[in-house]
Amino acid sequence: MSVLKDGQLVGTWPVAQITRDLLVRSMVGRELTDIYPPRRATPAGEEVLSERGCAGPTCRGLVLRARREILGVGGMTGNGSTNFCRSLSVPTR
Repeated sequence: MSVLKDGQLVGTWPVAQITRDLLVRSMVGRELTDIYPPRRATPAGEEVLSERGCAGPTCRGLVLRARREILGVGGMTGNGSTNFCRSLSVPTR
């Protein structure tokens, strides 16, 4: 398994040697000390947003159904989360 970060090869390891900590450290570029425990499954909440055919600079024909328990959308810089959110607020032509 190989990890690329910012267009550079961070490292290559046999899959059997990859640990969660090594993978996260390689992808993020530092040790993460605040990894949260998995949440217990909860029943799906009320649907509060339903969009079909959203479009933006990097996506077309998006189908989205969000339920009340969704608190936000985020990610690392460059992953498209800003374009995703903008596509929800820009009317399609």
